[in-house]
Amino acid sequence: MSTDIPKTQKAVVFYENGGPLNYTDIPVPTPKPNEILINVKYSGVCHTDLHAWKGDWPLDTKLPLVGGHEGAGVVVAKGSEVKNFEIGDYAGIKWLNGSCMSCELCEKSFEANCAKADLSGYTHDGSFQQYATADAVQAAHIPKGTDLAEVAPILCAGVTVYKALKTADLAAGQWVAISGAAGGLGSLAIQYAVAMGYRVLGIDGGEEKGKLCKELGAEVFIDFTKSKDIVKDVQEATNGGPHGVINVSVSEKAIEQSTEYVRACGTVVLVGLPAGAVARAQVFSAVVKSVSIRGSYVGNRADTREAIDFFARGLVKSPIKIVGLSELPEVYQLMADGKILGRYVLDTSKYPTSSSDTSGDIKSHKKPTMTLPEKQKAVIFYEHGGPLQYTTVPVPQPSSTQILINIKYSGVCHSDLHAWKGDWPVPTILPLIGGHEGAGVVVGVGSQVKNFKIGDLAGIKWINRTCLTCEYCIGGEETCCQDQDVSGYTVQGSFQQYVLADAIQAAKIPKGSDLKEVAPLLCAGLTAYKALKKANLQQGQWVAIIGAGGGLGTYAVQLANAMGFRVLAVESGSKKEMIEKVLKPEVFVDFMACGDVVETVKKITNGGAHAVINFSASEKAMNTGIKYVRTLGTFVIVGMPANAIVQSDVGDQVDKQYNIKAISVGTRAEMVEVLGFYERGLVKSNVQVFGLSELAKVYELMEQGKIQGRAVVDTSR
Repeated sequence: MSTDIPKTQKAVVFYENGGPLNYTDIPVPTPKPNEILINVKYSGVCHTDLHAWKGDWPLDTKLPLVGGHEGAGVVVAKGSEVKNFEIGDYAGIKWLNGSCMSCELCEKSFEANCAKADLSGYTHDGSFQQYATADAVQAAHIPKGTDLAEVAPILCAGVTVYKALKTADLAAGQWVAISGAAGGLGSLAIQYAVAMGYRVLGIDGGEEKGKLCKELGAEVFIDFTKSKDIVKDVQEATNGGPHGVINVSVSEKAIEQSTEYVRACGTVVLVGLPAGAVARAQVFSAVVKSVSIRGSYVGNRADTREAIDFFARGLVKSPIKIVGLSELPEVYQLMADGKILGRYVLDTSKYPTSSSDTSGDIKSHKKPTMTLPEKQKAVIFYEHGGPLQYTTVPVPQPSSTQILINIKYSGVCHSDLHAWKGDWPVPTILPLIGGHEGAGVVVGVGSQVKNFKIGDLAGIKWINRTCLTCEYCIGGEETCCQDQDVSGYTVQGSFQQYVLADAIQAAKIPKGSDLKEVAPLLCAGLTAYKALKKANLQQGQWVAIIGAGGGLGTYAVQLANAMGFRVLAVESGSKKEMIEKVLKPEVFVDFMACGDVVETVKKITNGGAHAVINFSASEKAMNTGIKYVRTLGTFVIVGMPANAIVQSDVGDQVDKQYNIKAISVGTRAEMVEVLGFYERGLVKSNVQVFGLSELAKVYELMEQGKIQGRAVVDTSR
């Protein structure tokens, strides 16, 4: 499917802050490989756009600038790397146009707070034009058939107030006060609050605004221009004060008042940004009332999806007035005068564009590269269970979103053994180079990569790439993505000297790290840490680790110690000395010599472990471990015995109310945390180093259970 795209378009541009707003012709931009081009039909106008033009916020804008960040339209072109949009899809431009997707905040789904955020209408030309570009990962999916004029304000105003309401952490039936309730954000906040089951008190000035608030669902309206004691009036109307307050007004005084009338143990959420304002609260009162004051910025991708869903289901409507794009200066004046009810929306289609076509090529900007060999050593197999051939293969070239890592060491995991055998229900490509714990040095960087440079230390993990756009990726659980590439399974892995990795998923390894020690952390350490987090323990509680002397168990014991848990290691007596001297759990239990392991563990832990984590490949050990979980405890499954069935006594589980959870590998955020433990010296790797050419021997030792800790292969031999 193709569409005609003009060479020029109408836009509103300014060349200096506070200067003329020029309604003029400018070139239509060409999307980068990671971007989409949206034919913007409508754009909401936000107070932030007014501040961008004035330049009165402590946030630099690009100049010249096309403002706007609430653009709704149709995708008319897409870059070569874009997979989540098609030509003809409805899409939205948000405040957050793009982020690095690889920093600590992005990894935890706080991408709006990314230090490298690219902001629509601030650092990236925005939606006050007929054609605008957006990073495909951050662009909003809009359901087909949606009224684009009405959905436009949802993309910032709606998402922002929805996020603020979530930040208030209210329960259905509780009171929320919305200060600035009749404005662009407030009018939407009322509707979202009603849809979420809250009781709403609106605060604003004037009869017309009061009427609008009541029509939108506010149970009570207070006109601050008529109230003699707004603190008293709000508290009386809500029987003691609202449980939460959403401040979307641009009044410093209103913020201070909200800290006084909020209910004890309530939450004041700051959204509106009065120029130079300071949030003031009486310390004694705030402490005695246990009041929380929180800032809430724009929402993330998950918040955007949810906010649009409320709109699509008819639970939220945008009270809008539509004007032409050329009328933006008049809209700004009305904003500055406080005369806007609801939201003004600009219609870009009133002013026709040129019908001429363009077909611009996507340009790539090459980054520095190193001189690389054409060939490398690798271990490859052509059929499951077939010969493991130590041979020469070509060095791959990174795509625009990938890095090329010169692998120095790679850990060897039981998953690699299963990939070779083909006995797991996870399909592999053939021929295949296995491995997913590779640590090395970046020697090649794709044109779109921003988070790595040549010479950085980097790691390849089990997850090589994910879509970044599904509900799991958006929610920070990319390990559950259904469109993922797995290193050493669906893409070539780390049993080679040079390997490709998606830059967003690749692990950043601290400078000065011992790469042979770090390599096993990239899967074994990460998985063990994920299991401990999934157990949801408190410091000082007992965790029993089954298979404590294996590749994952050795990390689990150390991480559990570092996290402040009491550790009971369950393993065979042959590994007792290593576990006690090196790993140092509080208690070691030899399951082969202790008699009744269930009663032994229960006695030591005074009733059972608060959590039991099974890393063993024994079905018997797994199902025995369930029996020594404490009441209200958690049993975590990590080890995967072939064709095993987990079994629990239903009556016992209901009576004791314990949980059984299964986990896969950890997320990007958890990888950063694990490497932090390593960097602080709290986790060490117990490794046996072999040459890459000895991989077949390593697999044999694994099957015989003769590897203590983790096997690592040196790719140089």
